[in-house]
Amino acid sequence: MSYFIGIDVAKATLQIYIPQGEIDLEFANTKSGLKKLYKTLKASYKELLQDLVFVYESTGCYSRPLEMFCQEMKINCFKVGAYQSASFSKTIKNRNKTDKVDARMLSAMQILVCEGDIKVPYRDENAHQLRSYIKHYQSLNKEKTRQKITLKLLKLTKKMTIFLSKLKKESNKLIKSKIT
Repeated sequence: MSYFIGIDVAKATLQIYIPQGEIDLEFANTKSGLKKLYKTLKASYKELLQDLVFVYESTGCYSRPLEMFCQEMKINCFKVGAYQSASFSKTIKNRNKTDKVDARMLSAMQILVCEGDIKVPYRDENAHQLRSYIKHYQSLNKEKTRQKITLKLLKLTKKMTIFLSKLKKESNKLIKSKIT
């Protein structure tokens, strides 16, 4: 049997909901905060600790400390996408949007779990670094393209200015010739 712990991840804090006992807790979103959470859960669940499943919405860099901690401590997780949690929230008619309510809602998402959804997070640092380099390369290419377009527009503007100046001179000549 698995025990699903709902975790709402924010920049600075983790809002925790433990369904057994309906306990709401808050910890810092840091390694020391995660250690305190683990110690609290260890005291409550004792030998059932391996049956815990953390349910959280992936929030990019904010959920990274939690994922690293779970990888290190081999804690099973059910990672939920933002669209999935928003849809579930609407389905259960969750109107209040607070961290506590979100943690409770995430815990309730256990009904959506399929085989293979629960796993210890793993992050291949080499693959992550490679993705980071690729994103940087793509942003450099976008900037290069933007700079080329800007340069072409500047050249075109200069040509237009020269053309308009010549046109103005010619029109002034024509006006003077008609006057005389």
